[in-house]
Amino acid sequence: MHGNIIFVDYRASRKVQKGAALARENHVDMILAIGGGSVMDCCKAVSLAARYEGDIWPDYWERLGHIDVEPLPLGVIVTVVGTGSKCNGGAVITNEEKKVKTGRDYLVLNPRFALMDPTYTYSVPKGQMVSGSFDILSHIMETDFSEPNEDNVSDNIMEALMKSVIRNLRAAIQNPVDYTARSNLMWDATMAENHIIKMRKKCGFECHNMEHQLGAYTFSCPFHENLLDKVQWNTL
Repeated sequence: MHGNIIFVDYRASRKVQKGAALARENHVDMILAIGGGSVMDCCKAVSLAARYEGDIWPDYWERLGHIDVEPLPLGVIVTVVGTGSKCNGGAVITNEEKKVKTGRDYLVLNPRFALMDPTYTYSVPKGQMVSGSFDILSHIMETDFSEPNEDNVSDNIMEALMKSVIRNLRAAIQNPVDYTARSNLMWDATMAENHIIKMRKKCGFECHNMEHQLGAYTFSCPFHENLLDKVQWNTL
């Protein structure tokens, strides 16, 4: 088995093609994604592109397709909490040329395993940690606000999860090495995207879809990370 490292700074289709080419050239038999949502999403697409003879963008991301090939096995090691990509087959990919950012969820792209050690998130900058936690809240809220509107167990679970995110985010801001807080945030992110709370919910994710259209134009803006670092997060 050959080992290659691909540095992924965003979910770009050209990164996917580069990774797929490396996997084919080196006869890779497994992919290990180490990082956050962008890394996981990109590696899911790479696992498919490495085994697919055509172009995965028009066939599987530009439109919903049916995957009839077996992707490369994928494992993940989580170092950034937020997306919950470790527990589903979802992947958001940006086509830089067309300025289009699209997310698809294919069951066959689910990781075979996910290692979630909260201590791996200790070194994440405060701004990134807060941003990831708000991403968790966004996933839960967009599911909670979707139809149907009658009382159901999923809504009750989501209320508890949102309270957990807020409580543990405040604790992690005060003490970045609070193992319990970091662990709970990791589980909150998992519960938000492992499809349990989405049972009987339509899950339109309109806010995420609007962001994707804006993100297709701003994914490479240099000010983004600097802005996160300048915000006074201790006011939360």
